[in-house]
Amino acid sequence: TVSGAGGRCAPSGWASLAEDLQLYCRGGLANASNVIFTARQDDVHRLLRSGVRAVVLHDDASEYFALRAAAEVDGRAPPRRAAAGHPPLRGSMGGFYTTGEVRSEFARLASEYPAWVGAPAKVGSSRNGRDLWVSCVGTNQGRCLADRSRPTVLYTALVHAREPATVMCLVQFLRSLLSSAAAGGAEATHLLAHRKLLFVPVANPDGYAWNELHRPHGGGMKRKNGARSCTRSPDSADDGVDLNRNFGHKFGYDDVGSEASGCSEMWRGEGAFSEPESRAIRDLVQTHAPEVVLHWHGWGNDVALPFSYDWRAPISAADLETHQELGAEASARNHYGVGRAWESVGYPVNGEAGDWSYAAQGAASFTIEVGNSRDSFWPPPSRIDPIAAESVWAATYFATAAGPQLQLGSVSLATGGAAAGSAP
Repeated sequence: TVSGAGGRCAPSGWASLAEDLQLYCRGGLANASNVIFTARQDDVHRLLRSGVRAVVLHDDASEYFALRAAAEVDGRAPPRRAAAGHPPLRGSMGGFYTTGEVRSEFARLASEYPAWVGAPAKVGSSRNGRDLWVSCVGTNQGRCLADRSRPTVLYTALVHAREPATVMCLVQFLRSLLSSAAAGGAEATHLLAHRKLLFVPVANPDGYAWNELHRPHGGGMKRKNGARSCTRSPDSADDGVDLNRNFGHKFGYDDVGSEASGCSEMWRGEGAFSEPESRAIRDLVQTHAPEVVLHWHGWGNDVALPFSYDWRAPISAADLETHQELGAEASARNHYGVGRAWESVGYPVNGEAGDWSYAAQGAASFTIEVGNSRDSFWPPPSRIDPIAAESVWAATYFATAAGPQLQLGSVSLATGGAAAGSAP
């Protein structure tokens, strides 16, 4: 864990820096006097050689995150029960859910709201044989997954295994939607009756399981999936394919937005859709043709839209305007930044999930990066509820925008007095 202040990185070497370092180096945090980020030792040395003043706060990021969580839990009262009768939004892994706790939460929601929440359906297996599953939410539970008549939205979390706030955001949105509908809320009731909502809460089960095994108190830094790729240290945090570089649009476009080394955090894999996890998402999109796709990631407090692979990437003016309008409305309440990846998160990405679902399937596709630089990949427990609350409106709005909606185009005011004979 490193604190950096002053200066900017030299242009050379940007591509090989971790994502959060790229954000800093490219000026994405230009208004910050300093920023805290995680980095591998070789990246820290490269950063120092670039002229940036940096101080190593802790030489083990995983331990730093786990100790931060433990200190906060030890010094605070237990979290209160959530609104509408839900249990606290907390798990046993540094405050975040384990894979089993995610399953238990969806089972609880299906039990409490059986008319709206379906049982998990297997959509594939991970590299190491773990289930990839989806839950279909809507009023037509007899045939929710089979229904092709409703506008559909796909939500995913934990594409990157070291971003556990993403699954908490997904669960909080679903809880909020169900609680509002149960209380008679018109918007939530309408969405459940007229949309098909698909939830993939653990898109990278192998990576998340590795973090659970090696860092059961939180702070696991494995990002990629369960592929063996790094000959220096088999079965380590450096192994695996970055699933968000493994999709089919502009796969391997360059070595800036993804990398060719199996030890890199951004290794794209041997080929497009080489990984069963990215294929499972591909198959869901091809089968259900969602109008909108939303992937939760962490961190950055921004909303990214296509295209991510190159700032020169051609996109029609109409499609860009649509994505910008939807993104701006989705961020109206949390004030996240909005733009294509190089405008919002500060670096290009190729082989990216949202680029593929838009280019290949025409879905309006978004990535929402939750949490700030001090939250980093494993926010302290006290930040779970605020972070999760910030994306509820965005996820709700995307569900609304997936289908017909009444939009006010203009308002005009007539001047002058009342007509003769009219009531005052």
